[in-house]
Amino acid sequence: MKNKNSEQSVRLKLANRKKKGGKQSMENQNRKIVKFMRYCKRPPAQIGKKQVLKFFSDHDYSLRTEIDYYYAIKALWEVLERPCAPPKPPKMREARKAKINESQL
Repeated sequence: MKNKNSEQSVRLKLANRKKKGGKQSMENQNRKIVKFMRYCKRPPAQIGKKQVLKFFSDHDYSLRTEIDYYYAIKALWEVLERPCAPPKPPKMREARKAKINESQL
């Protein structure tokens, strides 16, 4: 029996997600998930927080792109039925801190 979190089963679950909602947006998100899984070079069940943080540190994406990847990885976490959310990218955390500090002034 195949592992329920194998790359093939994850791709099947991602394909099933496209049956509802915005098709183009979902396809873009699925492409980001596949790119992230290829970057990790390991089975989806073995992808964790460490790989997420390394992915963001190895790529110099804009804030908007990092946010898009974060939500794609978050969707992957949901497909893998993980109990918590993936770590947020550094630029996203910095932007949030800056916004909080700005509102306190």
